[in-house]
Amino acid sequence: ATGTYTVSASVTFNQNTTINLEQEVTIIAAPEIQMENEVEVCSNTNAFEFDLDDFTAAILGDQDPDVYQVSYYLTHDDAVAAVGALNTANTFTNTGNPQNIYVRVYNTESECYTVEAIALIVNVINFSAPPNLEVCDAVSFNNGYEEIDLTQQTPIVLSNVNANDYSVLYYETEALANQGGQENAIANPEAYTNTNQNVQTIYMGITNLVTGCYQVVHFNLLIHPLPEAITPTPLYGCDDDNDGYVTFHLNEKNAEILNEQEGIIVFYYDSMASLEANATPLSSTYTNTSTPSQTLYVKLENLETGCYNTTTLELVVAANPVATAPTALKFCDP
Repeated sequence: ATGTYTVSASVTFNQNTTINLEQEVTIIAAPEIQMENEVEVCSNTNAFEFDLDDFTAAILGDQDPDVYQVSYYLTHDDAVAAVGALNTANTFTNTGNPQNIYVRVYNTESECYTVEAIALIVNVINFSAPPNLEVCDAVSFNNGYEEIDLTQQTPIVLSNVNANDYSVLYYETEALANQGGQENAIANPEAYTNTNQNVQTIYMGITNLVTGCYQVVHFNLLIHPLPEAITPTPLYGCDDDNDGYVTFHLNEKNAEILNEQEGIIVFYYDSMASLEANATPLSSTYTNTSTPSQTLYVKLENLETGCYNTTTLELVVAANPVATAPTALKFCDP
């Protein structure tokens, strides 16, 4: 225990000479390192710039900073010898993860010191933003708003980690995402309707449930319009041999169907089921299979976005007119 003690000793020489000695001894408590021996931080890399001066107050605790000096070292031996102290005027970047540094607390009055290791641990959280979430404006035709399941982005972002170790929340603004918390998050991300027409940025707040580290990434909602579809006038074909079947040139209707829209391609199908299954479209030259008329199903697709709309085209087989020889025309020559 600390305190001042009197130590007495008797020494006898030659069996008849005794010397009595007495000395006061003061035992002073060694300096304490009152901070925990691990420091954990979050970073997007394994390296982090530590401000060692930030640790000093916690290390000293209730010890008088005018009496106790704190210094930091890379090795235990350097700390014991008090050589090669790290310059706390500069930040310290770890070279390993975790990495020990050594703290020396020195009592300037008693000249006692304590050396202990502190482990610097960098918990890495570094997720890439997912791709934009793109949908076609199909439910409410081309109004710029759609109901979207935002949570389909979660497995994409967490694809390289144990998803059970993370929670993901979605936010409408970066400020709310930076604050975090369920109270600031989108209440029903499984069925979210964008509030900005056509384009909106959504923020994901990702929390590591083990380390508590937190990161915000973002992506855009892109609501793509559908091509506009009109019902074209029928495509007529002349039945030269009167058998009810004609080879039609479907591309003749492309300009009318496109109606001056750009970036759209037209495909023709003989059934809606084939169109919806994205089957091979009909050739531009097509012979009807029903007579005297047949309905074809037309897809107008934006090749950049993949969004499409549909209409129909009626093929009509027109019989050639029958020419009959007229009766002779007679007139009088006055």
